[in-house]
Amino acid sequence: RLYTKEFGQTHMPARAVPEILTCPLDELLLQLCLLDEQNNSWFSIKTSGREDTSSNNNGTTPVHILQQCPDPPPTASIVNACQHLLEVGALTMGNRASTLPYCNDDGTS
Repeated sequence: RLYTKEFGQTHMPARAVPEILTCPLDELLLQLCLLDEQNNSWFSIKTSGREDTSSNNNGTTPVHILQQCPDPPPTASIVNACQHLLEVGALTMGNRASTLPYCNDDGTS
């Protein structure tokens, strides 16, 4: 240890702040959307191309996954990440391949 026990008890936090609470969520949200898209594509192939893939995800969206974390990020951070990804064109509201079904047209949840 590089510090005394007294210093640790008085000046050091009991535990570190989880990284998901301190970093931008854009990249993580984009990766989750990609995984969601791949999962739905795989399900469509396995079901002989049927269009209805909603039964596969059981309402699980990338935002829902983030909200199930042990220390979930604030909803405002998730909405900000949605809005940013929509603004830069990384995701769109229209096509199924890159849809944010849990956001309204203005990016709010």
